[in-house]
Amino acid sequence: MNAARIRSAGFTLVEVLIALTVVAIGLGAAVAVVNQSVYNAYSLQQKTLASWVAENKLAEIRAAAAVPDFDEADGDSELGGRFWRWNAEVLETGVENVTRIEIGVASEEEPDVEIVRLIGFLGVAIRENVRDVGWEGEPRVAQGGIPR
Repeated sequence: MNAARIRSAGFTLVEVLIALTVVAIGLGAAVAVVNQSVYNAYSLQQKTLASWVAENKLAEIRAAAAVPDFDEADGDSELGGRFWRWNAEVLETGVENVTRIEIGVASEEEPDVEIVRLIGFLGVAIRENVRDVGWEGEPRVAQGGIPR
């Protein structure tokens, strides 16, 4: 009687190995999920900072209040404790007084891999009392200075 009681009191080796296998598979899946979350957070941080670098460069170009005197330029910026490489291209749009500006940003660690490309436009402000600007003609002035 005593021997039968001792046998039924514990788990067999096979049961313990199966339980450890299930736990190992579960922990492996949890580690993979955490690893993916860390990668996603890093990637999101990179894209956010790179887009801020591009937006800052576009704001600098717009603040100059003139069409840039370059067709293409590149440089470095520091943001978020990191260095970024940017490349700006000035392109014609086919519309008078409107210029297209494309800014690509890459990390300094991988300068050949563009993280973000921002496209913006720079135009000349329409003068006061101008009602409508024809794409192929002269601006039409509103009567009495009030646009209709």
